[in-house]
Amino acid sequence: MKRLKLRPILNFFTSITALVFLGGCVSATSIYENEELSDEVKGREYGEVYFLSPKEDPRNITPRIVGEFESMGYNVMEMDRERPLEGVQGTGFFISTNGHILTCQHVIDEETTATVWLNDERFEADLVASDEDLDLAIIKLRSTPSDYPEPLFIDSGTEPMMGDEVYTIGYPMADLLGDQARLTKGLVSAAQGLKGSEKQVQITAAIQPGNSGGPVFEENGAVRGVVTQTLNTLAILKASGGAAPQNVNFALKPSYVTEFLMKHVSEQLLASSGNERSISSVQEAVVKVRSGIIPQHLENKPKLVIIFDYNGIWDMWYRFNVFLVSAFDFETQERIFTAGQVGDNMISSEEVVINDTLAQIREALGKPPAAPQ
Repeated sequence: MKRLKLRPILNFFTSITALVFLGGCVSATSIYENEELSDEVKGREYGEVYFLSPKEDPRNITPRIVGEFESMGYNVMEMDRERPLEGVQGTGFFISTNGHILTCQHVIDEETTATVWLNDERFEADLVASDEDLDLAIIKLRSTPSDYPEPLFIDSGTEPMMGDEVYTIGYPMADLLGDQARLTKGLVSAAQGLKGSEKQVQITAAIQPGNSGGPVFEENGAVRGVVTQTLNTLAILKASGGAAPQNVNFALKPSYVTEFLMKHVSEQLLASSGNERSISSVQEAVVKVRSGIIPQHLENKPKLVIIFDYNGIWDMWYRFNVFLVSAFDFETQERIFTAGQVGDNMISSEEVVINDTLAQIREALGKPPAAPQ
């Protein structure tokens, strides 16, 4: 999972009308490009777009704007602006000898497909089953890896106890840290989870966005849970008046994991060996997971965050008094441009504003003009 600091960006977006459209009623669309972009961002070639739709879309304009970005060659993923940008990347691990991989439901989100990377080898997968309450999902590879890893064994004989030493391994913040698995060690700090949940344990092993769906395992290689969540630091700071949580992370207990697997995967296919294995052997069974099918030519391309909002009025015809599209670099959070219109234009219309804004965006992103309809 990936947590982008959306609140500062959204606060900026909310105030952008006062900052860049100062001067009252605007008679035409305009684009304001950031002339102070860092050298790191200048000239970046973007492959993916995380699209944040308006809270309300009474004119159903979002599909058209999304379609325009898709026609420019971007892989567009629509995101909920009320949540962090998470669920687009996580971790999973093999639990059968037939291509079944376990991960978190929120990693797959509403998709029915996924893209998986094992030892730099790319695979496509389909959703087999999911459970939102347990936050678990099973996906199955469409093809067989050339070097098939030994599936992990889930030890559900006893529940983890306070003080047990555990490890986690996964792909945290892969966009920043790279595509190498990261190992952390900690303790089971409580036999219950968030709000006393009996389905979870609390662990001190550090996890980051991207760890979701990874195994929590003991030194002998037996899986003792699945990483599901960590406390949102910003939310806790706000709720507590300034107290920041330290290593407050949660994992689903193995008995619930096993019950879920037995319900959806044939017992004969599940890993049955309880033999001890090394940490490196565990790592071999762990994969990076992305929701949806990511086209191969877009892998590892920088990402844009697009925030779209508008406010329409009716006075003999439909038109806008606010229509704004802002683009941010996902990694650095720098604003690249804001395009659109603020202020009622009595001689304009929705169609004119949309077309003019999209044309300006295409030019700013170095894309050719749209083909005539």
